[in-house]
Amino acid sequence: MPRTYLTAEQRLSARYDKRARLLGDKLAVFKARQHLTNREIGRTLGIRDETISRIINGDRTVRLPIEVLWRIEDMARTVEEKI
Repeated sequence: MPRTYLTAEQRLSARYDKRARLLGDKLAVFKARQHLTNREIGRTLGIRDETISRIINGDRTVRLPIEVLWRIEDMARTVEEKI
């Protein structure tokens, strides 16, 4: 079977997809373990609950301030430490 090579644009796109999927997975785990709703998480982070839903579904077109991303990572890290 011949090898196929990805272009630089395809590699970058795959990297962004993976990053969005991981962030969504971490947020979904936090939501499930803490028994929270999208609205409660959104109010804590200062963003809309629809945006939380898009993040959990791995939508990489969501644009967020870096501070919000850091807070999401911190929330996910607290869940990982408890496991």
